[in-house]
Amino acid sequence: MSLWTRTIMLLALAILSLSLGLGLDRAFSTEPSDLDNFVSARNTRRAIAYRFVDYRGGRVAKSDVSGVGWNPTEDATAEVHPGSAIDVRRSLLAMERHEANLAKTFVDDEKKKVRDGGPNDPGIKSLEDDIAGFNRKRREVVSELSLIENKMRIFAMTLAGYSITIKHFQQMVFNYDYEVHLAIIERDALRTELMQVKALGEDLIDEKKAIEDANYRTSSELRRTAMLIRDYEQYDPHLRGKAAKEGNPWVRGIVERASEDSRAGLIWISIGSQDGVQLGQVLSIHRGGQFVGRMRVEALDRNTAQGRLLEEFRGKVTPRAGDHVRGAPNFGSTEK
Repeated sequence: MSLWTRTIMLLALAILSLSLGLGLDRAFSTEPSDLDNFVSARNTRRAIAYRFVDYRGGRVAKSDVSGVGWNPTEDATAEVHPGSAIDVRRSLLAMERHEANLAKTFVDDEKKKVRDGGPNDPGIKSLEDDIAGFNRKRREVVSELSLIENKMRIFAMTLAGYSITIKHFQQMVFNYDYEVHLAIIERDALRTELMQVKALGEDLIDEKKAIEDANYRTSSELRRTAMLIRDYEQYDPHLRGKAAKEGNPWVRGIVERASEDSRAGLIWISIGSQDGVQLGQVLSIHRGGQFVGRMRVEALDRNTAQGRLLEEFRGKVTPRAGDHVRGAPNFGSTEK
């Protein structure tokens, strides 16, 4: 069955349903039906046109002397008087009602045909069944669409979860990349430190070579000095004893305090006998790399010593706490 045929049948079904509804409403109504009103109106028009009958009771109203129309009595030749009775078969109302009944029967038959249908034409019931089937299919499709919508919602939630997971991995990658950059920076710093250490090692090697050269020169000087002392010993056999009395010439210390009176020249230092200092040893005093004067050790303890400025420096220089003292080699010195 084509779509056009179904559309026409649905329209016919709607019209018939409306007609049935109106017919039932009027069948149980106390008001005159549309058919009665139609017949009455038509009879009224005929009565006015032919002046035969009173449409209310089927009575003759006036004869038609002109011969127009028809004679409602049994005898066609009889004179028609106003108010005469009319045969039911001749009554306009009866005839109209009969025609209306025929029309109603025809309409009822047509309604039945439309409702029940025929061999090649489905009826209203078949259409209703088709509509019910279409509604069932529609409900099934709606249910399937609802399931699909739920699946799509679940899929969207899954995608949102994947998106969060991807963002988490991206953050982890960013953190790892940051740590890699930090490791690269630390590696470069270590390389720089390694280069500095290598440079320091090279400097130490150079300093070692310089120390070895200085040691070689010092050894040479020591040999020459020993030879010189040996030569002097030929003239002064007591030279070595005098040198021993002078003490260790390589001691180093600091002035702890000094007398305020520079003429007295009293000085206390931070080194003693365990550092190689001896009584009567002459030490030189320095401040900031500059020579200040000399002192002689007069009192000696294990870790400290006390002395006095030599006569030539008293009243001229003022030693201070923090000045440096060191051995002053002066073999054979006769300073008092």
